[in-house]
Amino acid sequence: MESLRKSWVKLGRGYFTTPRRGLRLSFLQPTLKGENQMAVYSISYDLNSPGQKHQLISNILTTAGAIKVMETYWLLDTVHQSAVEIREALQTVVDSNDVLFIARINLDDCATWGIKGEPLHWINLLYRNW
Repeated sequence: MESLRKSWVKLGRGYFTTPRRGLRLSFLQPTLKGENQMAVYSISYDLNSPGQKHQLISNILTTAGAIKVMETYWLLDTVHQSAVEIREALQTVVDSNDVLFIARINLDDCATWGIKGEPLHWINLLYRNW
C-alpha cells in the first residue's frame, strides 16, 4: 500500500494539510516580491473526475476563511496570496481534468441577485479588502 505524505499549505488565514501521494508542498512564502496583496478573490471550480472532491475543497476553503456563495463558487478575502498562489494551493487536491478559475474582484462593479444569509452578510462587511 502506498503511503500518503501530508503537505502543508497556506491559504488565507491558516495552514492546513492535504494528503497527496508523493507530493510535498512548500507554500509558506507570502505573495510575489514579498508584498501583501489585500484583495478579495472569486474562486470557482468544476470537478470532472469520478470520486469528486467537493468536501475536501470545501474544507480547504472554509479553513482559509472563504465563504461559499453558490455550489462551487467561493469568495476569499486575503492579504497573503495572489490568484496564482491560490490556484497552486488548490491544484494540489484537484485532478488534471478538473477546472479552476480564480480572479481578484472589487465591489466597485459588482451585482448580485438572490444571495441571502451568511454570504450576503460576508459581502457587505465594511472591512473587506475590496
